[in-house]
Amino acid sequence: MNFAFGGTGIFDTFINAPNMSTQIDFFQQLLEEKAYTKQDLNSSIALVSLAGNDYTTYIQRNGKLQVSLANYILFLAYGVGLPTFTTSLISQLSASLKRIHGFGVRKIASFFKNLFLLSAIAASPNELIQFYAQTDSYYC
Repeated sequence: MNFAFGGTGIFDTFINAPNMSTQIDFFQQLLEEKAYTKQDLNSSIALVSLAGNDYTTYIQRNGKLQVSLANYILFLAYGVGLPTFTTSLISQLSASLKRIHGFGVRKIASFFKNLFLLSAIAASPNELIQFYAQTDSYYC
């Protein structure tokens, strides 16, 4: 079963499609409808893949984090700027992975594209490149 939508991210992007939390909601709805047994989930593998759409959106908005009203409280807690945006992104990703695991899926594979391969980031200000040069080893 695939719940992914191209161009989306953990948070809302410029693509008018469900973000990761909403995609997980779709999965949860199927579980509530008893589409899968606990044994099915226990033997399943979930793939969570990120290609950098959240960062591309962040950069295209000139580094100003604009969020939906639903996420407003979360971002007030983290402030603004790339390091705090990254922290909030990782925090939400962690919550999403825990949520999938909580459904009974015991194996979760992840793929996170190297952000240096994204042309939007490669062409962005030096501050952004320097930040990732310092932190890339933490997230590999």
